[in-house]
Amino acid sequence: MSLKNPRQIKTLGDHIRRCRLDQGLSQGQVAKRVGVSEATIYRWERNETSAQIHHMPKIIKFVGYDPEPQPNNVAEALLAARRTHGWTRRQAAKAFELDESTLARVEL
Repeated sequence: MSLKNPRQIKTLGDHIRRCRLDQGLSQGQVAKRVGVSEATIYRWERNETSAQIHHMPKIIKFVGYDPEPQPNNVAEALLAARRTHGWTRRQAAKAFELDESTLARVEL
């Protein structure tokens, strides 16, 4: 893969790479901001791995927006809230005052 800005922004890795290059930052600099290793940024940018939900708040802060599509229904809105806060399903269920199994069914 080229180190240039991606032509089409389709994945989380594309968003990260575009923002990193636009800001003139190295993968190591982004890694420090997000709290992961440089190798992790490398793998995300190449879509080899996906970010875990607990990394999403710092990724959202770095890129300046939530790179996932806007939610279209309640299930997607709940998942978007979990992503924004970096919550596990258990943490979100507690915050939403729901049973964890109910939240799991809704998110499907």
